[in-house]
Amino acid sequence: MVGSMNRFLLFVPIVLLACSVTRPALLPTPSPTHQGRSTYPALRVTDSAGRARWVYNAWVDGDTLRGLRSPDMLRERIALSINQVRAVAAPRFSPGRTVGLIAGLGGVVMAVFLLTPDPVYVGGYP
Repeated sequence: MVGSMNRFLLFVPIVLLACSVTRPALLPTPSPTHQGRSTYPALRVTDSAGRARWVYNAWVDGDTLRGLRSPDMLRERIALSINQVRAVAAPRFSPGRTVGLIAGLGGVVMAVFLLTPDPVYVGGYP
């Protein structure tokens, strides 16, 4: 029972990742007040050196992109100058990937049932 639950918990993140895609996005717009600022839950930011990194709870404060290095570590903040940012991408739900995942899983299950040989019984009945 525990082994099957562990396999299920391993399978859930794979399914969620298979249904998302990272696409180019615009930077959040700067806001003079903290209350009205727009934030992104996660952004993949490529800097002028070509290094890509994830920034969580990202917002623009003046000429600086601010956020967290990790969604779990609230003290590890990151700040990048807007001049250093070359590309920004955000994760999005992908209906095409979801349909492909479901069709692929259905095909695998169907293939297992169709290709499984019939049982062979040896011996006679009394």
